[in-house]
Amino acid sequence: MGIFFAKLILVVSAAIVLWVFYTLIKAIFGLSRKRARKKAPKNTGKVGVRGAIDPAFLEAYDILEAETTGPVHKLVDGSFRMHLLKAEYAEARKMLQSLILPDVDKATYQKVMNAGGGESWADVEDIKAAGLCYLEGDFPLDTIQLGSFPPDGDPLVEILFSGEGHLLTIAPTGAGKGQRYILPNTFTYKGPLLCIDPKGENYRENAWRRSLHGKVYKFAPFEEDSDYFNPLDFINSWEEAKLLTDLLIVPSGQGEPFWDLSAQSLVRGLIMFVKKAREPELQNLREVCRLLSPSVKDRGDMLDQLKTMEDERFLELANDIEDMSENLRKSIYAVANSHMQPWRDERIAKGTSQTTEGWHPGSFYERMEREEQFAEQGVQKIGPYIDEDDTLIRGMVDSVFLILPPSEITSYGAVLRVILGLHISGIQKKSSELQSADNTFRPKRSVLFLLDELPQLGYMAILENAVAIARSAGIKLWFFSQDLAQLRQTYPKWESILSNCKVQIYFKPGDLGTAEYLSRRLGLRKDILGGTSPLASPQQLMGTDFDGKVLIIKSGTKPIKAKQPTLFFEDESFQNIIAREKRGEMAVPRRERDDLEGN
Repeated sequence: MGIFFAKLILVVSAAIVLWVFYTLIKAIFGLSRKRARKKAPKNTGKVGVRGAIDPAFLEAYDILEAETTGPVHKLVDGSFRMHLLKAEYAEARKMLQSLILPDVDKATYQKVMNAGGGESWADVEDIKAAGLCYLEGDFPLDTIQLGSFPPDGDPLVEILFSGEGHLLTIAPTGAGKGQRYILPNTFTYKGPLLCIDPKGENYRENAWRRSLHGKVYKFAPFEEDSDYFNPLDFINSWEEAKLLTDLLIVPSGQGEPFWDLSAQSLVRGLIMFVKKAREPELQNLREVCRLLSPSVKDRGDMLDQLKTMEDERFLELANDIEDMSENLRKSIYAVANSHMQPWRDERIAKGTSQTTEGWHPGSFYERMEREEQFAEQGVQKIGPYIDEDDTLIRGMVDSVFLILPPSEITSYGAVLRVILGLHISGIQKKSSELQSADNTFRPKRSVLFLLDELPQLGYMAILENAVAIARSAGIKLWFFSQDLAQLRQTYPKWESILSNCKVQIYFKPGDLGTAEYLSRRLGLRKDILGGTSPLASPQQLMGTDFDGKVLIIKSGTKPIKAKQPTLFFEDESFQNIIAREKRGEMAVPRRERDDLEGN
């Protein structure tokens, strides 16, 4: 019996050993088969199991497979494909570098190198997705032309911008920003606009057409046919006087701020005194200048009058002036006079002595809103158009051209700065009033400010603040500067201005600082060979590769390398419209107009 159990135990033990040994062998061989299957996926197509291949190499393969022929194509569909199937990416990279890429054209080379990388240039689909082109239907009323794509050859799409958002253009002197952007858009923009026009070119070429959209005002104080704009006509409170004073006296940021701040306080009080105590014909900035250089008698008379006025702030002003020592008073008056010097010029004094009838900053927004409401109600269309009686119906939106010779902007830029600031403030105020009066209607357009040579006007706090909030007030600001250094020097918060511009347009940089900033902004790309490089180096941006091109940066979109718009005087579509309309087409009966179109 003992022998039987001993044999039984021996047999069971042997069975257990055999089972354990079998299980281990099965596990080892099963694992090997699984690994083999994982390493070499079954070839089910041109690239095998596509989901198992590194996306960058898969994209490179697709490009090469579609765009190569002959021996290179055989390599791609042969050895290169097998390396991808086996996940032999080091070997695939060596083959690309030594055998394939040296024999492909430049365009294919760039596509392969960028496959699966970081930053890259936008293509047509990216431009469409960004809403920067319109392929069907009418263009929006506030369309702005930015360029065309691709940057070389015939355009596939025109790059256009509409809707809320500000713009910035950086272009060196002589790059053609006027003919490529300012002239074309003053010609085509269907909303109200205000244009800084140093040479008067935009007014000469386009005022006739802007007059079809509504009233046109020309502020050109050095010319005989100038309109008039008196800043004090739009000042009725101490708060508004402070806004004007901030535009008149811009602290230099150097030295003791006490002097500029004291001058601001003095001028603010004098502005309100002129508004409350002077006859209407003397309520202008020239009269403020006279009060800054008074005789002893005139100063005494003014102090006596200030003390009798109801507003206690006038009494405080009188006390401040009286309590100053002679040297302190002279110093503060001297600082104020230095800032107010442009308003002493006879031409400026005449141009700002009154305001041309109908010109009011707030009317820009109000008339635009009214025109669009009429169109929505079916009362009339957005002008200009020919009605059923063959009568030309002009639009209701205003245009302003601010003209100072380039050589005078440095000396008289404060005048333009004041007019710009008051218009921004007036439009914001009117927009707020209309929107708060149970008015839910919002215009489809904005008031477009074309701010050429902006840094030369000096610092404008209202502009720096408006760039963040003006969109909701129906204002579209378009800044123009020769380089970023100019903008940086004038505006301490220049990066905030850039970040609040929905679209930025850069011509080929003319200075290294702008090129370096732009190169960093464009970012790095990782190529298929494992290296990284700038999407565009500063040297490339300043080189011949970017001749005739502009870089367009829109938030949330890949950077766009685009072809510059055609020069205004060389654009056949513009010149054909000008030739046709200047023959009076829009003012003649419809049957005659049809004959003209047939010529």
